[in-house]
Amino acid sequence: MHRTPPVPRLAVTLLHAASESAAVVKAAAFWAAVLLPFGFLWLLFDGSHGLSVPRTLLRLAALHVLCLVVGRDYAAPADDGD
Repeated sequence: MHRTPPVPRLAVTLLHAASESAAVVKAAAFWAAVLLPFGFLWLLFDGSHGLSVPRTLLRLAALHVLCLVVGRDYAAPADDGD
């Protein structure tokens, strides 16, 4: 019978850390995508930015799309109903 070698403890720890980091990034991207539209409103109604508003709106829109893509699989931890 052929036995597979055990996975080193360091590799398991690194995989767990990478998984946790990915979950944090997804959560941050999700909530940024929720809050970024308020930035659009602020830029549109605040007239003190002059000619840089279209460029800033375009950058904000690109950031919003990126956050939507990265955070689309985010699922909040389930409440156990304590």
